[in-house]
Amino acid sequence: VKSYNNALGLDAVRELLSRHVIDLGVKGRDDEYGYGMVSLAGVRMCENKCDEYGVFETINDKSDVEISDKTGGAAAAQMVDGVLMVESARACVVIAENVNGEFAVVGGEAMDGTWRYVVSDDVLKTYVVLKGDVNMNGKVNVNDSAMINLSLLGSDSKYYRELAEMEKIIADVNRNGKINVNDSAVINLSLLDKNNKFYRELAW
Repeated sequence: VKSYNNALGLDAVRELLSRHVIDLGVKGRDDEYGYGMVSLAGVRMCENKCDEYGVFETINDKSDVEISDKTGGAAAAQMVDGVLMVESARACVVIAENVNGEFAVVGGEAMDGTWRYVVSDDVLKTYVVLKGDVNMNGKVNVNDSAMINLSLLGSDSKYYRELAEMEKIIADVNRNGKINVNDSAVINLSLLDKNNKFYRELAW
């Protein structure tokens, strides 16, 4: 956690770890399991995005969240007892929208070929989007990298297109907390050959 944000103190790290767990045993904190098993994917998500998008709780019994599939049929997603189950041969980004209209990436865990995402009580809707599909049209291509590059030109350019909040999350392909030409480069290089390492960046 400190490697993602060295400014965090001990209390802040403890708080993050306690909020990003998979509950075990008796519901809530207990003497045998404590808060539960730490979900490192959730902690990493928070360290990259928590200041900008807020922290989403990860323990709940939510089962009526609306799912919006933006993968063009590349993924099969369903909600089971508060857990979003996603099956896809391509990498997906799962984004939660809460009651305040805020967006955040949801940390997931792979089990038996299916990715599982725990959705919090304040979430109204989840979006399942292909990683790198900035315009959310169900495919990743040069249009997506162009949107990233044009957004970097500056508002004084006639070609400037400001990315919406959710588009910014998807545009951060390498998940380092910022949008730059490296993200568009990964998209472009992935299109050259499905056997190269950059294509694998956009696969599970």
